[in-house]
Amino acid sequence: MLIQAQISPVPWPLTGNWFVGLVGVLGVVYLVLGVAHQCRRLFGKHPPIGEELIRVDNQLRHDLARFSHDCERRHGALHDELDERFRELTIERTRSLGDLHEKINGVAGDVAFIRGKIQQ
Repeated sequence: MLIQAQISPVPWPLTGNWFVGLVGVLGVVYLVLGVAHQCRRLFGKHPPIGEELIRVDNQLRHDLARFSHDCERRHGALHDELDERFRELTIERTRSLGDLHEKINGVAGDVAFIRGKIQQ
C-alpha cells in the first residue's frame, strides 16, 4: 500500500498520445532515410550511358573477333583433314586401279594362252 501511494496514476490518454507521436516520428525518420537511400542510388556515381555503351560495344567486338578466329581455325583444320582424306582416297583408288589392271592383264594372258592352245 505504501508503494501505491508513492506512484502517481498513469494518465493513459497522454501516454497514448506520446506513443503515437513517437511512432510518427520514427516513421518520418524511416521515410527520410529511405528517400535519402533511393536518391543516393539514383544520383550515385554511375558511368554515363555513352561510356557504358562503348564498353559493351568493345566487349562484343572482341567476342566476335575471337569467335571469328575460332571459326577460321576450325575451318582450316577441317579443310586440312578433308585434303588429307582426299589424298588417302586418291592413293587407295590408284592402288585399286593398279590391282584391277593386273587382274585384267592376268585374265588377258590366260585368254591368250587358251586361244593359242585352241588354234593349234
